[in-house]
Amino acid sequence: MGNSLKIEEYAPDGSRKDLGIWNPGYYEVGREPRAGIKVDRNAVSRVHGALFEQGGYWFYKDLGSTNGSWVNNSKIEKGDLALVRYGDKIQLADTFLAISSPHGANVSSYGRQGIYLLVLENDMLARKIEVRNEGVVLTGGGPDCDIPLEGHIASIPRFAIEYNNGFLTIKILGVSPGESSSLEVKLDGEVVSGLFNLKDRSRIAISRYRILVDHPIVEAEQPFSPKTELHQAASSLIGDSFRETTQISSSDLFSESQWAKTSPSNVSKRPTLTRQTFGNLERPALEELESVEKEAADIPEHIPVEGSIIASRRYSSALPQRERLIKSRLDLVVVVIGFLTMIAAVIAALTYVLLKII
Repeated sequence: MGNSLKIEEYAPDGSRKDLGIWNPGYYEVGREPRAGIKVDRNAVSRVHGALFEQGGYWFYKDLGSTNGSWVNNSKIEKGDLALVRYGDKIQLADTFLAISSPHGANVSSYGRQGIYLLVLENDMLARKIEVRNEGVVLTGGGPDCDIPLEGHIASIPRFAIEYNNGFLTIKILGVSPGESSSLEVKLDGEVVSGLFNLKDRSRIAISRYRILVDHPIVEAEQPFSPKTELHQAASSLIGDSFRETTQISSSDLFSESQWAKTSPSNVSKRPTLTRQTFGNLERPALEELESVEKEAADIPEHIPVEGSIIASRRYSSALPQRERLIKSRLDLVVVVIGFLTMIAAVIAALTYVLLKII
């Protein structure tokens, strides 16, 4: 990203506070940071985490917080770090930090295309690898690997990242007998072994190294565009009954950035930020979200479009109207066909009479 950050604080009580604009650098984040971003909330640790820039990228690292950190609902374990971009939400205990551009334009790809592996050693960006060709991209293990790991005694790599047929994968071997547990590989915070697909923001941790996948996805258009044939067909059948819609994501958690981009005129209810459970506090109930889900469940039919459900608030009540409209149109077609048949018969009769006279 490489540019400055604008940070806003969203408290559990709904209050909002501008924390200012931060230029590239290293900043502690917490209730009493020695030098950095102050978030004066009781549930936030004195030094909760760190937000820092390396090689044009911003990262967030949890520095052993009591109540945890999340980036876009993804849990960041103590000592782990994650890639941060414009439009992201960093959760510290029960408080959110909204990251945006000081210039007001949040672009997910930041002008970059393609896939990159960001290799950090002791929180310093050591390598940036662009994934271009198919095959093995990065290995870690013995002295002949791209990332040599101290204590690795096996002759084969501890892990290998490959790119084949458009998919980025990682093959991970378990720790061999006699090897240190520090050679365990964590993928998104969990110790794993085997073959796994990697996606944008995947986090790999082993020893003093952190490997992050940078593969920004261009945001898709709204799944139910007024320009689509489906929308036009629906509008022609039931008029305005599809005009007032509620968009319900198919995922379990809702991104506030997605809801913020949705026109208020097209959304009946918009949930607040989804806070993850921490400590002994209960996760706030999302009454608005639950009511929308219940409302959608009561609808006898729904239309799945590109992974989402477009649920009309008036769809159920519009069904009888639609049936009547379809029936009336069919009746009209029958009448028109009968009328045309009658005209054809009259023309045929007149033609016959004229031929007889001639």
